[in-house]
Amino acid sequence: MACPICNGEQRIPLKREDGSIVAFAYVNCTCKEDDPVAYYETKPEDFDFPCSGTFRGYYQEQYGHPNDRMVERELAQRPTEPQPVEVPVSQPWDKRQKYQIDQTRAELVHLKIKLAEFTGQKQANPKQPQPQQRKSTYQGLVVTSE
Repeated sequence: MACPICNGEQRIPLKREDGSIVAFAYVNCTCKEDDPVAYYETKPEDFDFPCSGTFRGYYQEQYGHPNDRMVERELAQRPTEPQPVEVPVSQPWDKRQKYQIDQTRAELVHLKIKLAEFTGQKQANPKQPQPQQRKSTYQGLVVTSE
């Protein structure tokens, strides 16, 4: 049986406030029932455009169809049992490493001397003991309320 308002078309022409009809504009009739399922599951044939496997796998996973390769990869990456933490063992330096450290130290001392020459500062003799720095007497910020 057809609706008496829309004659079974399920839409009504849109009217302005002055009563004139707007061309090619319609409003849903009260008899129209909305589709209860707005979204359908994606299928491989729904992708009629070129896309990467990662993109396709993402949507398949989101809508309940996980990509088999992605599942296998995740299972392979999961550790089956906790792995023991390996603590690196410090080893003594060999002759080559000691030589490199000594060479770097000599370059640093040379650069300090050159910098002191350019700036005109007196270079402290590294073999003499350095004077002790005075301990700070800073007591912290004191806030007084007035």
